[in-house]
Amino acid sequence: MKVFENITIDNIAFISQEDASDMKRIITLLCDYMTIYVYDSRGKLYGIITIGDFNRHSKESEYINANFLYVIEGNNLNQDIERIIKMHRTIQEIPVLNVDGKLLYVKKRVRHMINSFNFDWALCSNDFAKQFFNGYKRICYFQKSNKIQGLKKFIGLSVKIEQLNSIKECKSEDVLIIHQEYLGKDVKAYNIDEVYLTILSRTVVHNILIGGEKYFFFQTPIVGKCRKENQIYYSKEINSLAANKAELINIFGDYTDAIRYWTEHDYLKVNYCEINGSYLLENVQSCTYNVENNHRVTSGQPAEYLYTIYIVGTCIARGFGVSDNLTIPSLLQMKLNKEGITKYRVVNCGIGGGLNLYSDIRDFVNICKMNIKKNDIIIHLGYNCWELEKSRVEFDNYYELSWIFNRRHKKRCFINDAPHLTAYANEIVSEYIFSKIKNSL
Repeated sequence: MKVFENITIDNIAFISQEDASDMKRIITLLCDYMTIYVYDSRGKLYGIITIGDFNRHSKESEYINANFLYVIEGNNLNQDIERIIKMHRTIQEIPVLNVDGKLLYVKKRVRHMINSFNFDWALCSNDFAKQFFNGYKRICYFQKSNKIQGLKKFIGLSVKIEQLNSIKECKSEDVLIIHQEYLGKDVKAYNIDEVYLTILSRTVVHNILIGGEKYFFFQTPIVGKCRKENQIYYSKEINSLAANKAELINIFGDYTDAIRYWTEHDYLKVNYCEINGSYLLENVQSCTYNVENNHRVTSGQPAEYLYTIYIVGTCIARGFGVSDNLTIPSLLQMKLNKEGITKYRVVNCGIGGGLNLYSDIRDFVNICKMNIKKNDIIIHLGYNCWELEKSRVEFDNYYELSWIFNRRHKKRCFINDAPHLTAYANEIVSEYIFSKIKNSL
C-alpha cells in the first residue's frame, strides 16, 4: 500500500499573510484543518500554521512556520520525498511547489486502510444521541463533511443544527462540532469522531447487556503507565529486529515458536481485506501465522461448544509478534481447557492498526456485525478514547492492564514501545482476564 497520496489545494485551508494576524480566523480554521497554508502577496507559499505551533506561540511571526519542509517538483521529486520521509518518520504531509515557490499540491500520508471507514449512524441509538446533546440550544459546525451530514440527518429533526462562519457566532448555550481540537476556552466543543464513538459505544454495550451477553473491557497497556524496566525500545525497523536472532532470543527467551514467527518471516503474511464494508484479516497459511474465516487461528478450540468468547481489539488482541499458540486468545482457550471449562470456544477477532480513536470505533462496529448469542462473552482489548463517564453507566467490568507491568518481572514484557506484548506478557494478561471472567462462565 502506498504511504503518501496527492491531495489538491482545494482540500486544505489557505489564507493570505495579512489574514494570518486574525486570531479568531485562525482558531476557526484549526477546528477543522490540521494545517493552514499561508501565501504572500505574490501567491508564493510563505509558511504553514499547525495546531501545535499556534498553541505554543501568540505572535504571528512565531506561529507561522516559515522553515517548513517541502519539495520542488522536477526530476528529483521522488528522491527528495523519500529523503524527507526517512529523516522525519512522523511527517504527515509534504507540500510540492513549483520553481517559483507556488503550491501545486500536497503529498499527504495515507491513513491505514483498517482505520478508514464511513460513519454508520444507523448503528447508534437516537436516545443516546439526544442525551449527549441534552442542554444545548444549538449544534454548530463550520466545515461540511460526510460525518457532519450524517449527524445532521440522524438527529436533525430533534435538535437544531446550523453551519457557522466564525467562532464569534457561537453562543454559550451552543455546542460546536469540529474535526480537530478546539484551542479556545469560550465555547464547548466536541470532535465529531469523539461524538460518534461515545454514542456508538453506549449503544453497542447497552444492546449487548440487554441481549443477555456479557461485556468486559480491558484497556491495553499504555507506555506512560508502565515501568520502564519492563520495556525494550527499538529505533530500528521491525524488519531489522526480525533478522537479528540474538535480539529475538533476548526478547522471547525460550519461547521458540515466537522466535520462529520472525525467523520464518511469517510477519510478512499479515494482510487485510474488505468484506461488507469492514476491513478484516486476509486468510493465509504459514508456519506460525494462520488466518481462517478472516480470524487468526486460536489453538485448542473444542470440537463441540455451547458458547463463544470473542476477543476484539487491535494488534495486542490479534497477537503482534508471536505465533498462533502464544496469542492471548489461544492462551485463554488453553486455560479454559486446563480448568475443564469445555463449553466455551475462544475466537480471535483482533485486527491491528494502532491504538487510537479509530481502532475503538472499528471494534464497536465489528461487534455490531457479529452473530452474538445469549451467554456469549465479549472481551474488548481496546484503548478507550470515548467518554468513559457516559459509557460506564452501562457496564461495570472495566479493567486496566498497565498496572500489571508496574512491578519487576523475571522476563521481558514488551517487544517495543507501542507497547506490543511478548509471549510471556501474553501469558500474564490471559491469566488476569481469566480471573475476571471466571465467575461469568
